[in-house]
Amino acid sequence: MELLDVFGDRVLGPVSGLDRVRFRGTVRWLSSMRGLRSFVASTGLILKDFGAWAEGMTRQLRASCAQRARELGIATVYLRKGGVDKEHFAREIALRDGIVDGSICMLSAVEPCFSVIVAENRAERKLELDMGRRQCLWIYHYLDDPEVGFGHVRLQTWLSFTALINIRTGARIRRAAPRPVRPSMAKPLTTPDRTPPRPETPIFTACSPLPCRRRESRRCRRAWTAA
Repeated sequence: MELLDVFGDRVLGPVSGLDRVRFRGTVRWLSSMRGLRSFVASTGLILKDFGAWAEGMTRQLRASCAQRARELGIATVYLRKGGVDKEHFAREIALRDGIVDGSICMLSAVEPCFSVIVAENRAERKLELDMGRRQCLWIYHYLDDPEVGFGHVRLQTWLSFTALINIRTGARIRRAAPRPVRPSMAKPLTTPDRTPPRPETPIFTACSPLPCRRRESRRCRRAWTAA
């Protein structure tokens, strides 16, 4: 039995689409060992200077992100503790700053990554490039686009500068869908009341000499005595 068979009288119609969309991008030369070796050979970069060159690229990327945040006029927050719900945190910033559409904030946190390592080969007495797991700073740029939806860009600030784009399109679809009017929310049709009004009766004569509830017994006894 399908959902429309049970709740067909309450459903205006189905809305289909992708709930989330994710894109991933990297600098191809710097995302594999083969590409790294080709890059080093073509640029003439010495491996003993590779660390300083990579750190310079990281500083340049972080400075560019900070400059972009200042141009957009959004907050930049460094999360010192792990386990923070970044999406909820970004939504709170949007609510605090009154942001409905557009860029919301830039968050940064140190998280695991897959990056380049310059290791020493003691057997051959030389330096070698290798890929491994490390800890680096990630930047999260949260936004709420009027056409695409709510999402963020997650940018790795170390080689190979991986960029992940996550968009929640389902929230935008649900927001754009027409909202049904429930029967309880609809205003009932009213007809003029033609019955003659009853004469006003003092409140204390409406009370009964029978025992009332504990909260109202004292008030009712006083009213009956007044009658």
